Amino acid sequence: KEERCEKERKSYKAKKAKQDLNMTPQQKEERCEKERKSYKAKKAKQDLNMTPQQKEERCEKRRKSYEAKKANETPQQKAERLEKRRKSYKAKRARETNEDKMQRLEKERARKQKECPEEKAQRLKKCRDYQKNRTAKTYVREHGTDYTEHASEKHKSQFPAFHCYIQQQPKYHCVLCRKLLFSEQVRTCNIPLPDEVVVHELSSSDQYHLCSSCFTCLKNQTPIPNAWSNNMDPGNIPA
Repeated sequence: KEERCEKERKSYKAKKAKQDLNMTPQQKEERCEKERKSYKAKKAKQDLNMTPQQKEERCEKRRKSYEAKKANETPQQKAERLEKRRKSYKAKRARETNEDKMQRLEKERARKQKECPEEKAQRLKKCRDYQKNRTAKTYVREHGTDYTEHASEKHKSQFPAFHCYIQQQPKYHCVLCRKLLFSEQVRTCNIPLPDEVVVHELSSSDQYHLCSSCFTCLKNQTPIPNAWSNNMDPGNIPA
């Protein structure tokens, strides 16, 4: 039975690929949208004739089949699947109306409320890891650092970009409070400073760096509590 199903799937994919060659992107999107609506209508009709238990069994069967398929896929197939899912998700988000968006958010909130503490911890850890890797890759991309060619073993872990990212040193000074900061902690400005604001060092270029606190004070036109000109210099740091 499995061999027959696999043969039918391959035949269906080959047929669709042949059809796609003779279709424009707009025609292909119209066909996909028609198939999606037909599939949703078919599932809705099936759900009316099924008990909650039968519906749960069907969903569980589909989940197991999906997990088995993922376990046997090659790295190339995994990359293609993820790329296809990302494109599909972006297209779906672009098509959704305000009502669809509210339904999606409500569904996500209901799912989060039902999850157990272990599932919540796992979801939050996954979000933190994703954010770390995304921030690290952004830093590497902007600063032109090739983090894939490190001889050290610590850079060959699950998040090589993050390990490269945390090797950076604070090298940006706020011109008002002299705080030493990392690149993502400063704001690069080129707006002329007011005459009453005393700066410690200002380069020959028109750009200078400010920390978030000093930037907010200047924006709101309030006194800067940690300004270096207010005798806030802590002195030399002992060796």
